[in-house]
Amino acid sequence: MTICCIGSGNMGTALMKGAASAAGSVDIGFTDIDSAKAKAAAASLKVKILSSNSKAVEEGDYVFLAVKPQILKEVLEEIAPAVKKRLANVTLVSMAPGWSIEKIQNILQVKAPVIRIMPNTPSLISRGVIVMSPSRKCLRKK
Repeated sequence: MTICCIGSGNMGTALMKGAASAAGSVDIGFTDIDSAKAKAAAASLKVKILSSNSKAVEEGDYVFLAVKPQILKEVLEEIAPAVKKRLANVTLVSMAPGWSIEKIQNILQVKAPVIRIMPNTPSLISRGVIVMSPSRKCLRKK
């Protein structure tokens, strides 16, 4: 399994740390507009750095959208072609407040599998609770 995280801020890094410890042999990658931040996050977890947001979608089975809500639209428009190519093989995980599954799918212009999560602050120290809501596409049989 490959998990990619677009955005390497505090919450994105915390969630990837949790994924790495919970899933064991999972392949994890980061991308960020701030390459120094991505390098620091990747180095702290001993995972890879990806060259672009589209590359994250091309490689990831699960792609976490760990960016600020005000730039999510731009990121979704950028990755939409890659999502359409991998529609049956990629699930997007968004934690952006104010962004419904339907709004995300509308920007992508496709009914992609999307999981909305709302982590709380203790997640930053692996002691949090995360509320999750999957789209209908996530409930399909593989």
